[in-house]
Amino acid sequence: MDEPEWETVNEEELWKYVGWHLADKGIQPVLVGGAVVSIYSKGAYRSGDIDLVEPIVSKAKEIKSVMESIGFRKVSRHYVHLKCKHLFIEFVAKNQRFDMRQIKEWCIREGEPGRSAFEEFQALL
Repeated sequence: MDEPEWETVNEEELWKYVGWHLADKGIQPVLVGGAVVSIYSKGAYRSGDIDLVEPIVSKAKEIKSVMESIGFRKVSRHYVHLKCKHLFIEFVAKNQRFDMRQIKEWCIREGEPGRSAFEEFQALL
């Protein structure tokens, strides 16, 4: 996947870029928090960060390796990219597990928009 335009990348573009690289290594994080609202609102709301939850807690070393391979470095609890001054990434809730089946069921209960959003998300993994 091509690198985004770092100076102007938005939450959705950054999520797709990072998510693609993580999924390529078998890491399947879930996007949560304000970036979800930013994407859903088509940029009307800007979160300023990307919050991700990884269901397999033991993947921390693999996550760090992937993030470093695409130019991010860990600063405190965030991953930052030198070329991207306006967004950063954080893996939140490291000790909280979740069930992808429950997320899918919730999305389906939201009707067609939820179902198609889940399918789009799943295709990115």
